[in-house]
Amino acid sequence: MGADYLYDVNRMIDLAGGDLASKRQAKNRFLRNYEGRVEAYSSALHRDACMALLGRWKDIQDLNHLDEPGTNALKRQKESVATLLALESAEVLGLKGMVVYVKSASDLESEIPDPWQVRGFTFGEPLGRDQSSITVEKTDLGTKGLAQFIFSEFCRVEWSDRPLVNVGDDWGLETLAWTKMSYRPVEMLRKFVVKKVPAATVATTAPLLDIPEAPVKVQVIRPALASDITAAEELERSCFPDSAFSLTKRQLRYLQRRPTAVFLVAEEGEQLVGEGVALVRQHRTGSSGRIYSLAVSPERRGCGLGRQLLERMVGAMTARGVRRIYLEVEAGNQSAEALYDRFGFRRNGTLRDYYGPGKDAMHMVYEVPVTSAAHVAV
Repeated sequence: MGADYLYDVNRMIDLAGGDLASKRQAKNRFLRNYEGRVEAYSSALHRDACMALLGRWKDIQDLNHLDEPGTNALKRQKESVATLLALESAEVLGLKGMVVYVKSASDLESEIPDPWQVRGFTFGEPLGRDQSSITVEKTDLGTKGLAQFIFSEFCRVEWSDRPLVNVGDDWGLETLAWTKMSYRPVEMLRKFVVKKVPAATVATTAPLLDIPEAPVKVQVIRPALASDITAAEELERSCFPDSAFSLTKRQLRYLQRRPTAVFLVAEEGEQLVGEGVALVRQHRTGSSGRIYSLAVSPERRGCGLGRQLLERMVGAMTARGVRRIYLEVEAGNQSAEALYDRFGFRRNGTLRDYYGPGKDAMHMVYEVPVTSAAHVAV
């Protein structure tokens, strides 16, 4: 399964440091622009208002993601059902909850009887001896900075006695993955689904050998961490041994930190078996993307992993407003050219001696479909 994101609780409370500056600024913007109060969740007091907020959240999310695969809508539906259960039975389930009431300047000037409105709620529970698990967080999307405030405040009020906070996985959604990575996790906690294999009846008079089972290998595609750089460099060298264009450790480290980069890795067990690197560039007329590297370990080729990495990179760039994506591939690399052709890249000319004397490159471009672009622009 996708890995859980674990954060340092103290960092989430203070949001200190340059890498969390945007989160800290968003939280401070909320505190400046709104008057708010925090209450511990009570089903009797807060359930109806929180259910109404949940309904608005789901309506907006469904409207903004009309072009997504149906599986994502199903995930949101399942989450809504689980959240309703939490709202109705938090005390029975042993969940801790927090509700944020907000009274903005516009509310103060209005004539509504009670200007205080529930704009956010969250639930969590202890997990083991050193973690808390935040299982639900819903906020009014129009109240800027509230998401950062409620996360930080919930950690401060309820979970400051534990070193780590676990916010779950990213559902395999690129936008959610990048949001969770932007809080700078200290660890990605791998998760697995274990299924019992039905026993087989064997008729034999000979004793059965005690043969150990081969470990199940699970592939996970996720944003690259600083700890992946060495393995990514080794993968670059193994996939592009004769190319002066393979990315160095210094370049990979720089790209892993760069906010405009899309840097994904595919992990199987303890081994990094694939990676994809791209950059988003801003222009006066919009944004474009460029894929710099797509590498799959030789023993894992032919299983669709390259296609998955390519889809995730394109999806991440599309979510950032990119409409056109470029790449270069060495002429004669038939498997790579076929992959890009099938995906929808078109050939846009030949670059002579791009990879060295006699090693031409095919310049290719991908136009994001209008339906996907319209979806992202909402």
